Amino acid sequence: FFFFFFFQAEDGIRDVERSRGLGDVYKRQYITSPSREMGSSLTVSNNSCWTLGEIVMVYPEFASECASISIDKLAAIFQTEVAKRILVENAAIVVGRLALCAPEAVCKHIGKMLKELCLTLRGLKAIPEKWQAVKGVCSAVVKDPEAAMENFPYLCDLFAECKGNGEELEKTFKDILEMFKSAIGTRWEGYYAQFPADLRNILTARFGI
Repeated sequence: FFFFFFFQAEDGIRDVERSRGLGDVYKRQYITSPSREMGSSLTVSNNSCWTLGEIVMVYPEFASECASISIDKLAAIFQTEVAKRILVENAAIVVGRLALCAPEAVCKHIGKMLKELCLTLRGLKAIPEKWQAVKGVCSAVVKDPEAAMENFPYLCDLFAECKGNGEELEKTFKDILEMFKSAIGTRWEGYYAQFPADLRNILTARFGI
């Protein structure tokens, strides 16, 4: 039974589709393993995930330590069949925020959860926390592109869905796509041809790959 102490807001389950703050009242809580007593621990686990993300954005100097302590349990949330959608969404955001603040601490773990991260972030509304998480995923991928190679098509699909958030992020997407294209080398045409046609059309039109 794993637990990680930190401050947690007392205002119930946090919905990633609406704006949130840490609130005015706090109590000490913990992240529990999602595979044990999921029903009773959902509120605790969900709020804990969200608050951890809020903390590292305010105190990025602690992000590396927080990632080393919590990343395995956060990754386990994506692999747990009983995990609720809201918990998975909050876990995706906190992993992305950890990666944004400490990419070197998250990059070695990114391969085992990149598919789930991309699919989850893709489905979120365009809230600021989503863009922070997407930028964090990009930072981790740049740190260790080899770890992301197996699930690169899911990363491309995420890039295709994320639009209208400024030139800087668009350039980051393009740079990452070019990096993978260069790494794949002469096999690129055959590899890229396996992508769905609509995805290829978007990537070619927006990024010229």
